[in-house]
Amino acid sequence: MLISHNAGAETAYAWSAYTMGMGAGLHVLAITRQGAGLADAIETVAKEQSHTYSVSYSAVLMVLARLAGAWEQHPAPRGSIADPGRRQ
Repeated sequence: MLISHNAGAETAYAWSAYTMGMGAGLHVLAITRQGAGLADAIETVAKEQSHTYSVSYSAVLMVLARLAGAWEQHPAPRGSIADPGRRQ
């Protein structure tokens, strides 16, 4: 999971982590701002103007809470995933 709440592909660190994970054959779930340039990302809010990043950070926390709730409602059967990070 890559969380880049306000930068996306604009920062070398986020872009490197994303491309390295994808290049290694991992499923990379990116959560970022709208229009951040990461394919198949969950996009939250527009690029934030504030230096406190309160809206974009809060939006990512809400997405994580919703994902956790969905996972709790529909967990994978125990032992059904040999390596959850590797593409099949």
